[in-house]
Amino acid sequence: MSTVLDATVVPSAYDTSGNGGRKLVQLSNGWLVAVVKDAANHDIYFKVSKDNGLTFTNLCSVQRSATINDFVIQSKGNQVFFLMSYITSHLFFGSFDATTQQDVDIYSNLTIIESSQSSMGNISLAVNETGTELHAAWASKNISYANSFNLRYAKGTINADRSVTWGVVEQVTKFNTSSSGAVNPTVLSNGGIVAQSANTSAYSIFILDKNFTSFNWINSTYSNWGNYLIYNGGSYNQSSPSAIFVPQSADGLANGRIWVAWHGSDAGEQAWQIRVSYSDDGGTTWSAMQKLTTSGNTQNNHYPSITANRNGSVFIVYGNYHADNLRKITFNGSTWGNPQTVKNLGTTNRYYYPSTLFDLSVDVTEPMFIYGDNTKVGFYGSWTVTEISVAQGDLGEKTNKDNLLTYAITTDGTMSTVTERINGVVIATKTATSEQNLSVGLTQSQWDAVRFGKYTDATGGKNTLTIEMGAKKWTYTFDKRLATDADVLSVVKAVKDSNEVQLPVIKKMLVDKVGGSNGDTFEKIIKNIALGRKSAKGEMTITTTAGVDTVISGLDFKPFAVFAKVGDQTSFVFMDDTSDYYYQYYATTNGYRQQGSSPGAIDSDSYYMTNDGFIVKGLGNSGYTAGKLMKWIAIQ
Repeated sequence: MSTVLDATVVPSAYDTSGNGGRKLVQLSNGWLVAVVKDAANHDIYFKVSKDNGLTFTNLCSVQRSATINDFVIQSKGNQVFFLMSYITSHLFFGSFDATTQQDVDIYSNLTIIESSQSSMGNISLAVNETGTELHAAWASKNISYANSFNLRYAKGTINADRSVTWGVVEQVTKFNTSSSGAVNPTVLSNGGIVAQSANTSAYSIFILDKNFTSFNWINSTYSNWGNYLIYNGGSYNQSSPSAIFVPQSADGLANGRIWVAWHGSDAGEQAWQIRVSYSDDGGTTWSAMQKLTTSGNTQNNHYPSITANRNGSVFIVYGNYHADNLRKITFNGSTWGNPQTVKNLGTTNRYYYPSTLFDLSVDVTEPMFIYGDNTKVGFYGSWTVTEISVAQGDLGEKTNKDNLLTYAITTDGTMSTVTERINGVVIATKTATSEQNLSVGLTQSQWDAVRFGKYTDATGGKNTLTIEMGAKKWTYTFDKRLATDADVLSVVKAVKDSNEVQLPVIKKMLVDKVGGSNGDTFEKIIKNIALGRKSAKGEMTITTTAGVDTVISGLDFKPFAVFAKVGDQTSFVFMDDTSDYYYQYYATTNGYRQQGSSPGAIDSDSYYMTNDGFIVKGLGNSGYTAGKLMKWIAIQ
C-alpha cells in the first residue's frame, strides 16, 4: 500500500481552483501528473511523480503571462489530454505522451477549440468509459448572449494514434439577462453536464444531457439540451458542483450512479455547507439533498471535490474556511460518515481548493488529491500499487506462437485472476503470486486466427495483446510474420491477409497523402505524387464588425501554409503551422521583403490557423482589412 501524507507538488502558492475540472491523473505506467497555475503570472505547469507521489518534478508548461484562466486534465494510457482557457475568447486543447515529453513550453503545440467568446468561465473535461471520446464543457459569454454566462460543449474522438478530432461546438444554454445564466459545469464521462444556475431568484444545481427529452428545469427556449433539476435553493446560493458517474454502483444498479456534491446555504444555516445527491436512472430522478456538514452560521464548508473507488466507497474532500483545515467525508456503500480533518492549514491558508483524482482503475483506499494554499501545492493519497515488469508498447515482429511475452505482475495488494487476450479474445486465464513469471503462449488454432502483417484491420491497427488483472490493464501490439520454415498453408494465409487488409490500408494511407480515391489503381494514385500537396483557394470579404471573425473552414486537410492578400494592398500575409505567428511581406523593387523584424502574435493581431482552415480576427473598421476582399491559397 502506497500512502503519502502531504508531499510537496510545488513549493509555492500555486492555484488549484476550479473543482468542476480535474487537476490530477494517474497514467497507466503508475506516474502521477498534476497541473497547477502560477497565480502571479498565470502560467500553467505540469508536474510528474515517478515515485508514487513522494516527489514531483517539472514535466512541461504553457506560459502565456496574465492570460490563462482555467485548466483541466485527463489521461488515457500514458497520454495526457488537457484544456486551457484564456480569460477572454480562447479555449485551447493539447495532448502529449508523458513518457517522451520534454520540459519545455508546449503552447505552440496547442489547437484552438473556441475563439469567439467575450469572457470565459470555468471548464471541465472527461474521458468516456471505453477511452474513445473526450467530453468538454465550459461557461462563457459571446456576442449572441452577451449578458449571461452560458454553457457550451464539444466532443472529441480519440483516434488510434491518440490524436483527437473535435466536433462542432454546441451552445447548450441560451440565457441572456444579467440576472440569469449557467456556470461552473462539471462534465460526466457519458457526456452529461452538471452545472449551477446563476438565477438570483432560483439558485439551483441541475443536469443537462442531449439525450433527455424533458425540460424539467430550464425552459426549452433557454436550452438546446433536455434537463432535470437536482436541487433548488431558491434565494439561497448553491454553488461549485463536483460530479462523477460510477458505471455500476455499490448495490449493483445496472444504470450506475451519478453523484453530485456542492456547497450551499439555506434559511436555517446561511453559512455554506457541503451537500450531496445521487441519481440511479441516468439523471432523470434524484435523491433528496443530504446536508453532510453543519455549523450554524459560524463556519463555511466549501469547494468540494468528489471521487470514488471501485469497491463502492465515495469520498468528498473540501475546505473548512473558519477552522482553517482540509476535511473529508466518506460514504462506505450505505451511509455517510462524520467529517474528518485531513490537514490543519493555519489562519492564512483559507481557500485550498482540493482537486481529487477520479479513476476507477486505481485501487484507492483514501482519496488522492492535490490542494493549494499560500505556501505550496500538496498531495495526499493512499492506494494499492500494481505494476507489470514489461513496459507497454510494441513487441515488434513475432513468428512463434509459443512465447509472445514473458512478464510478472507485482502488487502490494491482493493478486486476482490474470486474463490474457489477443484482439479482444480471451486466450488464457491464470492465477499467480506477486512477482511470479508468466508466459503468453497460443494454441495452434489461436495462432491461426491472428492476422499476418503490420496492419490487421481497415483502420491500420496492429494485433493487440492485453494483460488484465482486476481494473488494471496493460496493452501491447505486435506484427505476426511468417517463420523461415513456414508451411504452404501459412504462406497462403499470409497472402490472403495481405490482399484483404494490408494493401487496402496502405492504399488508403497513400490516398490520404497525395489525393485520389481508394478505388483507383496504385498506378493512378502514384501519378498524383507529382502533383504535390493538396491545396485550396478562395475569396471572402472580411467582416466590418468588431469581435466577429472571418472564418475560412471546411477544408479536407489541415493547412501547412496559407498565403492571403487583402484588397489592393501591395503586401501579403504568410503563416504556417509550425509557429504561433503570421508574417507580412510588402512589395519592393527587388521583390517582397518581410515587414519589420518580428512576426505578429496570433493572440493580439489578425490571423491564426485552425484544423480545417484559418481565421481573420474581427478587428472592426480597420482601414487595412475591414470590408475588403481577401484572396487566399491554403496548402497542405
